[in-house]
Amino acid sequence: METDARISNGMTTIFVCLLLAILHWDLETHRIPDLLTIPGTLLALSWRISQGVWIDPILGALAGVLIVFLMVETKIQIVGGGDAKLMMMVGAFTNWWTILITLVLGYLFSLPRRKMTYGVFPYSPYLITALGAILLCQNVILYLIN
Repeated sequence: METDARISNGMTTIFVCLLLAILHWDLETHRIPDLLTIPGTLLALSWRISQGVWIDPILGALAGVLIVFLMVETKIQIVGGGDAKLMMMVGAFTNWWTILITLVLGYLFSLPRRKMTYGVFPYSPYLITALGAILLCQNVILYLIN
């Protein structure tokens, strides 16, 4: 039991480190590297499936990449391909409904900047901030959903 908790804490630490690296990289270059998102997704999927959880990580990863990819393809100018892969990784670590809430909150968090700035700006800081808020308030959100 103690080993499972250490593995879980270790995976959480890896997830947070990946998110911080992506945040830094996107702020500096306006790009999210596949070098972080693809291995992060594969690591999350293999870890969650090894824990006996199949549906949530697979649906989460699919929801993350498909919803954001559809936004990219329909020329909704708030996201790019890197954001789709970021959400795929987040979905693999979490689940599909976290993706939906993260996208909505991320959009709401970006509204003040969107009104002040015309043009392209990194969107991942808003997604990662929204995800952080969701994960910190997860018990309240689960209570409200149920």
